[in-house]
Amino acid sequence: MKRKMISVMLCMMLLVTMSFTGCGKSDSKVVNVYTFVGYMQEPVISNFEKETGIKINLTEFSTNEEMLAKLQSGGLGQYDVMMCGDYMIQTMLKLGGLIEELDKSKIPNAVNSDPKYLKQYWDPDNTYSLPFMSGYYGICINRDKYPDAVIDSVSDLWDPMYANDMMILDDERADISLALLKLGYDVNEADQGKLDEAAAEMESLKSNIKFFDSSDPKAKLVSEECGIAYTWNSEILRAQNEGVNWELALPSEGVVLWTDNFCIPEKAPHADNAYTFINWVLDGKNHASFDDYLCYGVPNIAATDLLPENIKSSACAYLPDDVLSKSVYVKDVGDMLTSYDEIWTKFKQ
Repeated sequence: MKRKMISVMLCMMLLVTMSFTGCGKSDSKVVNVYTFVGYMQEPVISNFEKETGIKINLTEFSTNEEMLAKLQSGGLGQYDVMMCGDYMIQTMLKLGGLIEELDKSKIPNAVNSDPKYLKQYWDPDNTYSLPFMSGYYGICINRDKYPDAVIDSVSDLWDPMYANDMMILDDERADISLALLKLGYDVNEADQGKLDEAAAEMESLKSNIKFFDSSDPKAKLVSEECGIAYTWNSEILRAQNEGVNWELALPSEGVVLWTDNFCIPEKAPHADNAYTFINWVLDGKNHASFDDYLCYGVPNIAATDLLPENIKSSACAYLPDDVLSKSVYVKDVGDMLTSYDEIWTKFKQ
């Protein structure tokens, strides 16, 4: 009798296990996307889900550093695909165990990637990444408030006329780059003496800063809560598209560039769905559709002719060659990051 009862119990347990396994299979039609705030919006999300049958579970972050901290504190195994900045890929590769090599045979649309954004310093053979969006940190002036102001150098941001009227990004490397450019130094400076000078410049800029915003800077541009801004170039173009009189200023020192990229993190629970997602986005039509709301430069040769005209013809999206030629990327600075962190911590106090 006991043997029969045990057999019955084992069968019941097997049925329960099979039931849960079935649930797991239905859950496999998902892709967990970890991305910067605002990158994934409608109708892109619903279009992907309709065309592939895969549901997007979206988690957002504001900075590369926030993303890295999450991965290092137990985030691996939670995400299938993520968008991350250029220098952060370099950092993650140095740390090891955070991102996987890409199987390009599963991404046939990788051929659409613009060669200008391939084989860059952060991933010379694009072993781990493919470009998603590109842009730069831009300066803009509210012409209704400052009709005659001229900003043709980064140093003009320190002008006392802008006291308590400037918005800047809540971004350590982007902001410290302003001081380094003002001083004529490399934005990836490793000399402590020069970094000390940059720290002093950052302190002297404080009186002009009204607020930091890396979550929704466009909203503050549209509401005209400041007269000067240092933000992502797309935020400027999007505000212009809403009729606000913001004018782009391109300083003589050039600008700081960035490229955000697709990566697949280690222990991705649905890696095949991650490849489906990346390949879907890299289709020219789909990649171009992101710019219906993002207004960035799309590093995809199959998407270029499909972009809205106001983006293709705007310096806010695509820099003139003379500016591009003297512009630079932020890079991983190794152990010197501690010095940058110290400057940033003091600056934000």
